[in-house]
Amino acid sequence: MNLEQAARELIRTVAQQDSHDEYRNAQSRMKRHQPTTAGMEGLRELEGLITCSAINCLKPEMHEARILAATTPGTTTTLFETPAEVVTCIYRCINPITFGLPCQYIMLKYVLSSVSLPRHLIHPWWFLDPHEACSTHPSYRSTTQ
Repeated sequence: MNLEQAARELIRTVAQQDSHDEYRNAQSRMKRHQPTTAGMEGLRELEGLITCSAINCLKPEMHEARILAATTPGTTTTLFETPAEVVTCIYRCINPITFGLPCQYIMLKYVLSSVSLPRHLIHPWWFLDPHEACSTHPSYRSTTQ
C-alpha cells in the first residue's frame, strides 16, 4: 500500500468513526430531551399519544397531586368529585383554563384511586393523532371540524 492509499484509508476510517460518534451523540441528546413517565403511573398510558410538551406540563402537576394525596389525611376520591365532562378546576388553576390539561386537584382523584388519567381530560390539540383524542372532550368538535 502506497502513501496515497494509506492516507485515503485513514481518512475513510476517521470519517466513519466521526459519523458513528455523531450518531451516538445525537441519540444521546434525543434521549435526554425525551420526557419519560418513569414513576408517573397515571401518565404512562398517555405516553406516545400526546406531545412531549404536554407530558412535561403534566409531570409537575402529577407530582404535586401525589404530595397532596400523601400529606392530606382523610382525603377521599369524593373530595374533588366532578362530572366526567367537566374539565375545569374549582380552584381556577391555570393548566385547565389556559392549556387544556388537568391540574393537581383534578389529578388527585385519579392518583388516590391509582387509575390512569382518562383521555377526556386532555385537550385534543395535545394529541399526536387527532383521532386518538377522546370525543367526549368539550372542545373536541371544534378542533376536528
